This record gives sequence, structure tokens and C-alpha cells, in this order.
Amino acid sequence: MLLLTTLFLFTPLKIHVKFRNGLELLKVSFGFLHLTLFPFKAKRKKAAKPSRKAAPAKKRELPFELSSVSDALRFARRASGKALKKIVVERFDLSLTIAAEDPAKTGILYGQASMASGILLPLFDGMFHVRERTVNIRADFSMTKPEVSVDTVIFTRPVQMLLVGSLLIFHLPVKIKKRKKDKAVSVS
Repeated sequence: MLLLTTLFLFTPLKIHVKFRNGLELLKVSFGFLHLTLFPFKAKRKKAAKPSRKAAPAKKRELPFELSSVSDALRFARRASGKALKKIVVERFDLSLTIAAEDPAKTGILYGQASMASGILLPLFDGMFHVRERTVNIRADFSMTKPEVSVDTVIFTRPVQMLLVGSLLIFHLPVKIKKRKKDKAVSVS
């Protein structure tokens, strides 16, 4: 049993995700098993019964505030230590086409996206072991809607994911308590 558990925890896990204005592909390879989770074959649907209107979902909020995405990335990096460096991003291709109805707004959004990539990509590279990264940001003044395309392949092992998850779970309550304490002191 111990041998099987050890074998399971150290078996390579590869995740391939393609996204282009919607999820196109989600493949998971675990050892010699290769599963395509999306797109999946659609089953025949039975005749739909009239459904009741669902109550609007309540917006879930984090128990603490993160002022930006870079703060969230820094928090995850601090919480997990060097464990995230063991996760290998074999390929990260990002293609972002900025577009809006107003050309001036397109220009402003292009500048903001370029600035954000300049701030976030070094944090991303510092968190994970990135082998190949391609980021293309362009402005298209003739389009009215932006387009995003991401193609990434991540390689890890279940033991690494358990380690990162447990570090985040145990570090998160400490961070929440510290934030509450700091807010209580500042309010008083």
C-alpha cells in the first residue's frame, strides 16, 4: 500500500489548457493515462422540463482584501515558498488583442495591458519554473471586441500540488487573522 501511494504521489501529471474566447481544450496526462476532459462528446438530451427560475447566485467574497493581482501572486509565492518553483510551465503562449469601439479607449487599454504584463510576468516567472513563454499584446483599431488566446502546458506531480495546497491552507488563516488585527488597530 505504501508503495502504491508513493508511486501515485510521484507520477508525473501534465495539464494542457487552450483558451480562445472560451475553453477549447483541457487534457490531463497522469503517467501513461491520457484524458481529454474538454471538449467531450455531447450526450443526447432528453426533452427539457420547464425549469423554475433559479435565484441569483450570491457573490462570493474573499475574507480579506487583495488590492491587486500582483498582491495575490506575491501572497501565493510567500505562502508556498519554493514549492511553486517545482511546478514547471513547459509552454505559456498568451495572445491578447485589445479592441474597443472608441480608438482612444483602445489605445488606453493597450497601454494598461502592456504595463500590467510588464509587472505581472516577472512575478509569474519568479513563482514557477517557466521553460517557454510567449506574450503578444497588440491593439486592433478596426475590431470592437477584444480577443484572448492562451495555450499552456503545466507539468507537476501530485505530491507538489498537495504541498502547495497545504502551505496555502495553513498560511491563509494566519494572514486573515493578521489583516483583521491590523484593521482593528487602525480603526481604534
